[in-house]
Amino acid sequence: MKNEIKAIEENKDGHVFTISQVINSDTQLSPELIDHLVAQGMDREQAERMTPARTSIRIMRAQYLETDVSVSDDTKAMIDKIKNQK
Repeated sequence: MKNEIKAIEENKDGHVFTISQVINSDTQLSPELIDHLVAQGMDREQAERMTPARTSIRIMRAQYLETDVSVSDDTKAMIDKIKNQK
C-alpha cells in the first residue's frame, strides 16, 4: 500500500488536515472477471496473476502540524513545499 499526500488544508479554527491518495494493489480480480478475460482471449494463468490498483482518498487530522513548538527552517520549508504542490 502506498500513501501519497495530495494536499494539506488548514481550517479557520487552526486544525490542519492532510488529504492523501492511497493506492492499494493487494486486491485480486474476481473469478467472474477472470473468466471474462479468458473468454476475450487472455491466458488464464496471466489473468489470475493480475492485481488491479485500487485508489481511495484519506483525510486525516495532522495534529503534529498544530503546535506552538519551534520548528526548524528546513522542516518549515518542507511543509511549505508540500502545501504548494496542489
